[in-house]
Amino acid sequence: MPTDTPPALKCLWMNLRNSVHIDEVPTSITRHCELIRTTGFDEAAVIREAPDFIVLEFDYPSRQDLARAATFKDDFSRFPMVAVSVQHSEALALWFFRARFYDFLVHPLAAAEVANCLTKLKEVSRLRAKQGARKAAQVNTELPSEATSGTGLRTRLKPALTMVERNYHQRLRVTDAADKCGLAPFRFGREFKETFGMDFRDFVLRYRIREACRLLRNPKASITEVGYSVGFSEPSYFTKMFKKFVGRCPSDVVGTADLDYPIDADLVATRHLAS
Repeated sequence: MPTDTPPALKCLWMNLRNSVHIDEVPTSITRHCELIRTTGFDEAAVIREAPDFIVLEFDYPSRQDLARAATFKDDFSRFPMVAVSVQHSEALALWFFRARFYDFLVHPLAAAEVANCLTKLKEVSRLRAKQGARKAAQVNTELPSEATSGTGLRTRLKPALTMVERNYHQRLRVTDAADKCGLAPFRFGREFKETFGMDFRDFVLRYRIREACRLLRNPKASITEVGYSVGFSEPSYFTKMFKKFVGRCPSDVVGTADLDYPIDADLVATRHLAS
């Protein structure tokens, strides 16, 4: 058996608690790991420290917390992550494992469970070190070029744009759009706003106003019917939103041949992308 003591693992412990005060960090971790503590989803700390594994510590994680955790895991997938929570729930544990977290532990942390987790993490770290040395020259070529390009993001969001173009007159939910793109709602919302400079709901609203302008060119158009046909269930709300974006009431522009909503270049581009 080998007698050499393996080097201590570097653990980046992120405090994501909302209210419950917990100071406990198991002695098995402080004894066998180089512990670095931080708060929030500290991306800079991950890049700076390059830890062997990351602990995300929650008390009672909300849906927003879990959505952010999933995004964080995707963004730093090369680092094994362990979730720690006060909340004991089989459904929560299943969610973390499906999100590809390495382990899920519940406060109060059992020494045997922590020790078992560390043993497995040490083996993962050892294997990663061997693989990293063997593939070091390939690291920079594994990231797809579209991951950081606007074109790549637009392509990934295309199903949501197509959904709007075909169903703008119906009720559209962010969760449905995210599902069409294969993204968690939180990540979908962030990528959509970063790509098009507006959130998804604002995009849908602008698209409806644009279609309303097209219909109102007809001098016989009914304002109420136009509003309903583009997805507004309340005529007063349609009038309010139309005036907000176009600057005039619908009744003032009926029959205007060249009526159009002066949308920005990004919104025009989405229409061509969705077709």
